[in-house]
Amino acid sequence: IMQLNMVTLTTSTHLFVKHMLSHKRPSLVINVASVAAFQPAPRFTIYAPSKTYVKIFSEILREELSGTNVRISCLCPGGTATEFLVNN
Repeated sequence: IMQLNMVTLTTSTHLFVKHMLSHKRPSLVINVASVAAFQPAPRFTIYAPSKTYVKIFSEILREELSGTNVRISCLCPGGTATEFLVNN
């Protein structure tokens, strides 16, 4: 979870933003966090903090790239009925 939500997100965002800045066309990065980014979530000891990272990373990057052609947005969807919790 940490590799995907933190390391991979940071690495891929860096690569895409570098390209976006170089071509100078209006560009948008949309990262996906979760409502879990706003509060501790029991039984999601790694997931919730990793989504907090996505949220804060996006907020900081948005500030750092203000005034450029790249906009940063962070989507924080709520829960969805899936089988994710069936056997957890």
